[in-house]
Amino acid sequence: MILQLFYDIASKIAEKGKSGKSDNVKLGDFGIARSMKNTWEMAKTIIGTPYHLSPEIVQGKPYSFKSDIWSLGVLLYQMLMLKMPFDANSLPMLSLKIMKGNFAPITNKAYSADIKCLVKSMLNIDPDKRPSAKDILSKFYISLIFFCRVKYYKK
Repeated sequence: MILQLFYDIASKIAEKGKSGKSDNVKLGDFGIARSMKNTWEMAKTIIGTPYHLSPEIVQGKPYSFKSDIWSLGVLLYQMLMLKMPFDANSLPMLSLKIMKGNFAPITNKAYSADIKCLVKSMLNIDPDKRPSAKDILSKFYISLIFFCRVKYYKK
């Protein structure tokens, strides 16, 4: 169920990136929400809850759709680990943790190496090294097919 929800969210972000329309994306509390007309458009605002903020937003730099990927990585981590990847008692300490990008690894053996790698790539402090929503969906889809084949068709 976690992976299906994640897939649904990533699909909507990919649609938003293609069309420039964000009226179908209804997730709240990602730290920042702004409709952008183009995938190359950069924004400069800071609002919302800080837990999902990307390093570029924390540093006051322009950001793109790759900031959504960061936020989605935070959400996926939270869904898998039942805790936030970055947490602190103060906003300055939280900001430092986000900018460093250090978080506890996902150690639960119930999760595949692929999903762990996906979270790690989504939470890369360099936005250019984060996957696109399209990349996530294609990798996720391939992993899901492989999982289904191994689990259900292997005799």
